[in-house]
Amino acid sequence: MNLDDRIIAFHRLGEVLDSFIQKKIKSKQFKLIEESIIQSKKHNGFLDRKNIFFAIKNIIRSLNYQNVSGFLKNYNYDFQDTNKTIGLINAGNIPFVEFNDVFYILISGFNLDIKLSRKNKFLPKCILDILIDIEPRFNLKIKYSTVLPDKIDGVIASGSDLSNSIFRYKYSAIPNILRQNKTSIAVLKGDEGVKDIKGLFSDMFSYYGLGCRNVSKLYVPEKYNFDFLIKHCIENTFLMNNKFYMNNYVYNKSLLKMLNVNFLDTGSFLLVNTNEIFSPISVIYYQYYSDYKNLNHEINFNTIQCFVNGDKYKFGCSQLTGFLDYPDNFDVVSFLIKNF
Repeated sequence: MNLDDRIIAFHRLGEVLDSFIQKKIKSKQFKLIEESIIQSKKHNGFLDRKNIFFAIKNIIRSLNYQNVSGFLKNYNYDFQDTNKTIGLINAGNIPFVEFNDVFYILISGFNLDIKLSRKNKFLPKCILDILIDIEPRFNLKIKYSTVLPDKIDGVIASGSDLSNSIFRYKYSAIPNILRQNKTSIAVLKGDEGVKDIKGLFSDMFSYYGLGCRNVSKLYVPEKYNFDFLIKHCIENTFLMNNKFYMNNYVYNKSLLKMLNVNFLDTGSFLLVNTNEIFSPISVIYYQYYSDYKNLNHEINFNTIQCFVNGDKYKFGCSQLTGFLDYPDNFDVVSFLIKNF
């Protein structure tokens, strides 16, 4: 398979996904996607149709011949087919979280040995099955492992800090990208409009806040009035329609009361004033600042994936990723080119 064959295959995958979203076709591939959505929800209540569709639409935005070709032109490399195998260990926290890594590995000509998360195994398998149906030669380049992959030339792994220590021990002798827990933050200046707040809500609660690109902490000016934010966030009722999210909301509300911690209750999520960064599901942390210009010096960016309204991410854009939005700003394709 040459590079153009791979680009065409991913382009056609984008067409299939778009046809599914637009309900243009009823095909074997359509049924594969539909069944994977049903099974995903049965095994993980947070993987509901709304969030899966949100993720698919984001994939479609980049997955066409022109965009893929343009992306690869950023690299002075011929992307020849290779027998080198890259292991991929999925986090599984949100729908299709592994897709870009799958794309980077396969479009670059490498073989893929993937360990699917037990929390999210149907969606990635479905996408790879469709890709193989489109281009059968990918069948020889894709392998599944039920345990941590062995006999690989490099690895990309995402997981908890504990998992990361295991990965470092097992894969210290081969080139690796090992990602640890990160989260995202947003800064408010007090002059935000309705569109900004609605975008911020998406940054906080797309995927129910389970992704590293979801905002879990707000920085607000001293004496900030939350009334405007709460007013335009409570219009989004989908959160409480998910019983798993609602159970977290009820639990965390009860826990905060028991611990005598002050909080603001919006009716669908809780706001807590703290210096902490990583908040539990249904809780958003906030912290006051006195000087916006000095705010960057107060934040530990080693744990931050996106800084909404503080760098390149505008409100509502933290989850709208393209191929150049590498996790941790670590260029995966350059890693592959350099090490193999």
